[in-house]
Amino acid sequence: MLSMGSPELSTFLKIDESVRYKALLIDAIVALCSNRFSEQSKHSLKEVSSIVKNGYSVILLSNHLSHFDVPLIQKAVDTIRRQSKRNIPQYWFTTTRLDPTYFDDFQNDSEVAAYRYIHASGTLLPEYALMKEYLTSHKIKIFPVAQPKDIWNRTIPHRIKRIMMHKSDRMFEDSLRQLEKNQMLLGLFPEGQRSEDGLLGTPTETTNAYLSSLPEKTIVLPLAIKGTNELYPKDGSSFNISARMQLTVLPPILSSELKDRSQPANDIFDDIAQALKESP
Repeated sequence: MLSMGSPELSTFLKIDESVRYKALLIDAIVALCSNRFSEQSKHSLKEVSSIVKNGYSVILLSNHLSHFDVPLIQKAVDTIRRQSKRNIPQYWFTTTRLDPTYFDDFQNDSEVAAYRYIHASGTLLPEYALMKEYLTSHKIKIFPVAQPKDIWNRTIPHRIKRIMMHKSDRMFEDSLRQLEKNQMLLGLFPEGQRSEDGLLGTPTETTNAYLSSLPEKTIVLPLAIKGTNELYPKDGSSFNISARMQLTVLPPILSSELKDRSQPANDIFDDIAQALKESP
């Protein structure tokens, strides 16, 4: 059985040079295929940048269509950093498939060993390998968490699911501790996974609870995304430069305004749905 630390699997997980080359092109392609910020979005970004100057962290909260949501949102991140003149560390809650070492804590566990190899193999799918390289090149750190489809998947053993759920809880708790201590930009997709049909999904209860627990010096920045699912086909052959992507930045929300809401993520998603409806 191959272990994550073995030479065989280390070689197997090596990033292909073509993937590294494509990752370097992503920002330029996103700039080519995406809209300029509307006046509303510019105003929201200016407001956020002013708040960031006072030491606030930002939760980047968006609907989820594609791995390329992150590069599109990076346009907003770059604007905030430039206007606030602060190079704030950036993190994202991501699928565990962007972390080939996710099960390394269990490399001596025979029951987990087989699934560890299957999981690591999944990280080599074109879109996962490409986004892993993009995150690395932009120094974006991740909090890998289980997706709802992982928990519903009948082929994944129950014990593996329990491990993933436990590790996910730890990731959320760890991120809250870090938000208490450090200023950061933290990306979050409330649906927990990409939309299969391009339509807006429903936020998870975990996300609702998380937003209600945010530290005081934190703001939530709602983002509405269109078109990122058209940029890169699942076969990983090439970019579709005819794709047209759109990012709308809504007004920021202070974490204190979310404390008494029973479903804050759902409320914010109502605003995102309206923004998507109004966008051309």
